[in-house]
Amino acid sequence: LSFCRHLLSPSPPSPHTSIAQIRLLSMPECAQEKEPLVQRCLENLRCHNSVPASLLVLQRALGTYPPRRKSWVSFSAKETDGSIAGAVETLDKTQQLLDLFISDLQWYQMQIRTAFLQTSSNRLGNDGGGGDGEVGDGAGGD
Repeated sequence: LSFCRHLLSPSPPSPHTSIAQIRLLSMPECAQEKEPLVQRCLENLRCHNSVPASLLVLQRALGTYPPRRKSWVSFSAKETDGSIAGAVETLDKTQQLLDLFISDLQWYQMQIRTAFLQTSSNRLGNDGGGGDGEVGDGAGGD
């Protein structure tokens, strides 16, 4: 068990080591480490840290669950059925998985927008304020 814990505890998750580690999650001896690994991925998503690697590890960890049985209607009172879909539904209800994902996308957009504006501002500041013969610098009307 400590062997599994040691191998499954990278911080932050890395896409380079995740494949071998996620395979371990399918083993009965290491299955109890799946939940802490998923929680670390969600925490990284919540804090906007190592998001691409965390999403990859999360996807692979959830992929170790069996697929849901096919049925048109489910009257089961039990929301989770131990399947991939059940695990995702549970994570969305208990950890707001979809909200975390959308929040990180919005955060990322804001970071890109800020970087773009700073870069644009720096270019304008380094330009010297015009007078370099560009189109539209001369006098004249519309």
